[in-house]
Amino acid sequence: MRYIIITISFFLLTGCISGMIDSDAERGAQIHMALAESKEKSLNYQEAIEEYAAISKRYINTSFQKTAVLKAAYLNIHPNNPKIDYMEALSWLQIYSNLLLTPEEEENALILSVLIRRINLIRNEKGKLATLIKRQKEEKTVLIRKLTICETELVSLEKEFSIVKEKLQKIKEVDVQMHKIRKGNTANPLESE
Repeated sequence: MRYIIITISFFLLTGCISGMIDSDAERGAQIHMALAESKEKSLNYQEAIEEYAAISKRYINTSFQKTAVLKAAYLNIHPNNPKIDYMEALSWLQIYSNLLLTPEEEENALILSVLIRRINLIRNEKGKLATLIKRQKEEKTVLIRKLTICETELVSLEKEFSIVKEKLQKIKEVDVQMHKIRKGNTANPLESE
């Protein structure tokens, strides 16, 4: 009988102690959540992310863990965050997906993950296009220089062609005159005698 009373007392005490531990963890998590939220409101995103990360690791199995993990993911992609990190947001979403979620929470996490991956792909494509555009602008500059040189050469050759053409015309005129003179001299060889 004595053992039964001791065993029952032990179980009651254990339940009370674990309840006290759980409530202490909830209170601690609540205090840290308030701190993280104040940092978030004051736009200290990196510090808020660190605080939410600490909550997610330190206060496992509290009612605040899921919220902290999700907030860490969201703040990493917040438009006003100067240090947006899509890969870090994806890793937080992976952690979030491994928690006990409702079907709606799972679906939202999946949609957000897909959108972030799509943003990443678009950013990569944008970077590639920017590099290509830069290279093509450099090539365009080189081609414009070559075109300018060719145009200058063309103008020079056209002037030279014009001069040569004029000289050729003068030579033709002289040749025509000489031909007329020769023809005139050969047509009347008797008249000159």
